[in-house]
Amino acid sequence: PARASVTMRLVRSPFLFSNALHSLCTKRNSSRFTKRFAFTRDIDESLKSDALTMNVANQQTIDLARARHQHETLMNVLKNVGLTVHNLPSDGFPDSVFIEDTCVIIDNVALITRPGAKSRQGETARVREYLKTIELKVLLVTDLEEGHVDGGDVMFTGKEILVGLTTRTDEAGIRALQKAFPNYPVRMVDMENLARKASIADPNDREDVLHLKSLCSMCGEGTILLG
Repeated sequence: PARASVTMRLVRSPFLFSNALHSLCTKRNSSRFTKRFAFTRDIDESLKSDALTMNVANQQTIDLARARHQHETLMNVLKNVGLTVHNLPSDGFPDSVFIEDTCVIIDNVALITRPGAKSRQGETARVREYLKTIELKVLLVTDLEEGHVDGGDVMFTGKEILVGLTTRTDEAGIRALQKAFPNYPVRMVDMENLARKASIADPNDREDVLHLKSLCSMCGEGTILLG
């Protein structure tokens, strides 16, 4: 299958990022990127003390009030670009605000993931039950393969699915994605190898790059935003 043709944009300024996000997300000239809704999840009180971290030594204290203000701002931006926002409760899970990791939605199919961090696997139950109420076909990674997938490693370009091979997403999880979305080619990105080649992290420590979308993300038709 033909590879997706995309434009890379590097955005450093928060002001420019905000404007780029708005202009790219409001494009409606492709059915693949015509969005109808977005999912968010409340910030749990335990985020401050119990959230997973990659580097404990350099971990900064989370300001919950500031985080919640930023979360509210995000939801308002999503509403302003015409999306219906579905906000779910945190259910006591410290990392549940990162709802992206619990499901992958392409076309009308929602794949409920199996997060690579055991402490996060309980987050999927609420998401699974809610998605069943909005006319999506819901599949489970665990019904397809015995693997792990974090949604933060999955990037849909409109023509193909790019998946990061990381400490949170393994090869069995990538096979589950191919089974769930057979109409699209799934291409693996080995994040350890990428880090080594780009010299952006310690090549002996794949944890330095948590997810594929820690580095880049689709933000419109034919456009990848680089961090």
